[in-house]
Amino acid sequence: MIPLLFYSCNSDNFTPEDYHYPDKFAKIQNLLDSSWTVYAKQNKIPDSCGIGCYISIRGVNHFFTTFSKYTINENYHFRIASNTKMFTAAAIMLLHQNGKLNINDPISQKMPNSSEPYLPDIADFNIPYKNRITIKQLLQHRAGVFDLANDPIPDNVNQPYRGVFYSDYQMLKFGIDYQFSINEMIKVISDCNIFYEEPGVAFHYSNTGYQVLAKIIERVSGKSFADFINTELLQKNGLSLTSAPWISTDNMLPAPYVTGYVILPTGCINTTKFNMSLNIAEGNIISTFSNMNKWIKLLLSGEAGISKENIDLMKDYSENPVDMFGLGIEYIDGIGFGHTGSHQGYSSKVFYNPELDLSVTYLCNFWNYTNGGTSYREQYNFGQDLIKSFINILK
Repeated sequence: MIPLLFYSCNSDNFTPEDYHYPDKFAKIQNLLDSSWTVYAKQNKIPDSCGIGCYISIRGVNHFFTTFSKYTINENYHFRIASNTKMFTAAAIMLLHQNGKLNINDPISQKMPNSSEPYLPDIADFNIPYKNRITIKQLLQHRAGVFDLANDPIPDNVNQPYRGVFYSDYQMLKFGIDYQFSINEMIKVISDCNIFYEEPGVAFHYSNTGYQVLAKIIERVSGKSFADFINTELLQKNGLSLTSAPWISTDNMLPAPYVTGYVILPTGCINTTKFNMSLNIAEGNIISTFSNMNKWIKLLLSGEAGISKENIDLMKDYSENPVDMFGLGIEYIDGIGFGHTGSHQGYSSKVFYNPELDLSVTYLCNFWNYTNGGTSYREQYNFGQDLIKSFINILK
């Protein structure tokens, strides 16, 4: 630790070459190759699947990959899934910073300098405990909002879609290109009067809670979620390879892209093409390794338009000490601050380690469901352990 502390206090005296990055990058690639060989053999992973990992440290960049069947690089697109929530949270914090909203306000309260509330005062938006839920609790996943993405509708609900996932019901009825909307998803939990617990009681991850945030962004800004994200975050931060599709038929990725797969006991399914209209604000954004590395560093360094004071609020997980989740940002010990993403065929992690000035974007282009949730959790932990090992090599 003494040499590391010495370097950090006297960084102006050192150049990237002093950190021996080429040697360390070689060690990382060797570790990745050997670990992947064992994992892929044990789990019978097809050669169309693999890992891509882009690391940026102190201005030095390197892309690591296990792919042998085809070439990918840091500018290949993939679905960032729940890493989208960092953009949604950043949009909320930007509006908070500009006095357009207050994260401590209940969502039934009137917007600043407006006679209109954050959510429309009509039945379609009367979600349970609306008068008590705050914007901050939605960011923290402490609002108790039912998650339509991860849980089926309870059996005791008096609706034709009870007992199944709402999205499955609609697409089976109207086709896979059915156009979902933020309003519709909020209306479902209002109509069903479903929730997990009272606001502020516990951490309960909710994708639908972030769609409520998207509605607030639209009401406060006067722009659609996609337009606000594009003009205020993507364009202003030079993220030209990042997009936020919302139309159901906009279901493919821009070229070049990483193909996604789900591996089942019965075989491997290509899941690249997907209707993302049901995941607006909680999982719909498409980006690249290079753009995500740039984004996470700008965001957490206070250089993406959100002040360091507000970034400190986003990083504060004191109210979720077990899950270590702040306001759209989580912390993983041994890695840093950021988020993870999981969408059919894409499992990613995007984190920034301020001690090392290190950004890392890690992607598996598959879900290993050969043994259901058990094999997927093993895949998730495998990736997390790898990143921790990479960081230890770079220290």
